Formats: sequence, structure tokens, C-alpha cells
Amino acid sequence: MANYYCLLLDSDDTILDFSTAQRRTVQQTLEHFQFPCDEAAQSLFLGIEAEIWEEFNQGKIKKEKLLTERFVRFFRQIGQEGNAREMNEYYLAVLAHHPEPVPGADVFLKSVSEVASLAVLTNGLEGVQIPRIRMSGLGRYLDDVLISEKVGLAKPNPKLFELALKRLGVENKSKVLVIGDSLSADIQGGINAGLDTCWINLADQPNTTGIQPTYTVRSLEDILPIVMEPDELEALRDPNKKHQNDLI
Repeated sequence: MANYYCLLLDSDDTILDFSTAQRRTVQQTLEHFQFPCDEAAQSLFLGIEAEIWEEFNQGKIKKEKLLTERFVRFFRQIGQEGNAREMNEYYLAVLAHHPEPVPGADVFLKSVSEVASLAVLTNGLEGVQIPRIRMSGLGRYLDDVLISEKVGLAKPNPKLFELALKRLGVENKSKVLVIGDSLSADIQGGINAGLDTCWINLADQPNTTGIQPTYTVRSLEDILPIVMEPDELEALRDPNKKHQNDLI
């Protein structure tokens, strides 16, 4: 039996390449509204975006305000005026059409879905996340998707993780692994819920937070020997194994 038979996964920069999608969306949005869109302007917005989502993870700002506030702060920094609500609507519409998976995500999910129940837990928006998961093709491996705005709970609130386990019918917490790229949301949330955690650190960033995951990896492939036993890893070579799920 697998070391972990339930995986609670983040979406962005865990199975979906949010960094690439975000950068392309920012460029397209700034160009569309005729704002500076050079590397400096894009980096400025991305910095504001990272800062304000961290504030959300810490409960310092509501998501409804976050969505327009990021543009308000951008306007302030560049000394120009703009319509934050209109830009946000355009930004989200563009982002929803960038479903690029993280390298190896399809192979990873197909492999672990043979031995574990899989659910995505995301603080992202339903109107953005569901289309991206669907278009990426990764939804066929998932047993559930919990979106914070839909269920009324957000990471790192342990109740979101507990709700996921209830919906999956999983009772043994020792067999559950939380996987995500955010230390403050995914890893802290898993710790809060009494679960083992795996920080997927694709960019090899230093951990200066004091939040200590159970495991740290550089790729999805590195998670396979954590989740699966040697005989299960060997069984991955069997081409006759199939997994079908039409959830998304």
C-alpha cells in the first residue's frame, strides 16, 4: 500500500504553471490598457501581486478588495490613473485561458492517481481555476476540487483541509500528504490540520519563514518515491494501467 493514499494538492505553481500564465497575462493586460509593459513594469506588478496575496494568506485583506487593490497600488507606483475594476475583469478573463501545466504534471498525476485519492485545494477564483484545470486536461485525474470562494474557507484554515478529507471519505490523517508551493498557505495549512506536508520549491528559493514542511522537493517527480512504495514505483512501467475520471 502507498505511503500516502490521499494527496491534497495546490493548483498554481504546483500542477499548473501559474508563473508563466501570470506573466503573459500581465503583459497582455498592460498592453491592452496602454500602460507601460516593459520588464520593469511587469516586475513591479508581479511584486505587488505577490505582496497582496501574502496579505490575503495572513488574513490582512479580503479577496474582494485584493482583486482591484493590486491595480490601485500599481497605478500609484507608476503615477498614473486607471480603472481598477475594468482592468481586473480583463485580467481574469485572459488568465482563465492560460492552462499550461507544470512540466511533468500529467505524468505525475496519472502515476499517483493509481494509488491515491487526489484533490485540489485552491485559494484562486472559480471562474479562473476551473477553466484552467479543464483545459489543461489534468482534471481527469482528480477526485475533487475545492475552491475557497465556493466553499467559504481558505488556506491556511485547517477546516478547508478537514472538509476535503470528509468529502473524500479519508479518516487516517497519517496517510494524507499536502503538496503545494506556498509555505504560508499550503504548508502552514497542512500543519494546522495535523497533516504531513511537501513543499514543492520549483525555483529553489530559500525558506526564511520558520515554517517547516515534512518534505521539500524541486519537482513533481521527486514526490513519487515519497508517496509510493518501491513495488508501486516498479508497477508504473505497466502500460496497461489506466485511470479515468470525468470530474472536470
